[in-house]
Amino acid sequence: MVSVINCATFGGSSTPEKINLPVTALLVGDSIMGGNLGVYLEKTLSEMQGVHAVRHFRVSSGLSGLHEFQWAEATHDFIRKTHADILIVYFGANDSLAQKVYSENRFASYPSPEFEDQYAMKVRLFLKVTAPYVKKVYWIGQPAVAHPEFTVKYPVLNRIYAQECAQVPNAVFIETWKWTSVDNKFVPNLADKSGTKAPVKWDPVHHTPHGGRMLGELILDRIAADVALPLPWPPPQTVPGQTQENAARPGK
Repeated sequence: MVSVINCATFGGSSTPEKINLPVTALLVGDSIMGGNLGVYLEKTLSEMQGVHAVRHFRVSSGLSGLHEFQWAEATHDFIRKTHADILIVYFGANDSLAQKVYSENRFASYPSPEFEDQYAMKVRLFLKVTAPYVKKVYWIGQPAVAHPEFTVKYPVLNRIYAQECAQVPNAVFIETWKWTSVDNKFVPNLADKSGTKAPVKWDPVHHTPHGGRMLGELILDRIAADVALPLPWPPPQTVPGQTQENAARPGK
């Protein structure tokens, strides 16, 4: 089951209209966005008619203040330059190390309430300077991992992302942990939509090409709930004498 927290609130039982094409999708993040997940998302979106995708990433970066790069300001500038309609965000692993307390020029370490407060403030600031300038923000949560440190920290980060997105009407937190775990434990081999089962990670953090595709397919499914993406992708192929209506869909 796709597990998401959709932060937009709509009156009554009416279904909101989808964002029509053409759209420009801006993807930003750390090495995960620079790796196989980001590659899959950018390539797949770019191949869709009416969709333009732009990806910016920086390895060993994040929102924590441990790194010189200022993602909030940079993303605001990217939005302005690209006229982005939707923003897709992925940060986390580097942010779990510590949080810079700018007012006192020191660092707050995990686990502590101060660590969580400081990170929540930085996520809140990022959304404040980006969300008003796009139609939707999609914040990709951390998936399950086989790493003693990140297994404990990632759920804390996900809780912060969810609670901060919940305060922003056009922000959506996409929870990936349940897609990559059983009984709250990491599953190393998962199937993509074609039914192919293979390892999803090549180290405790980064995705294999298969893992990037498997996770990316689910993320695009969620985005397609709000944006008129031409899914399924790639389009199902027909054989001579077979109509589009009875053609088998991927994974069927």
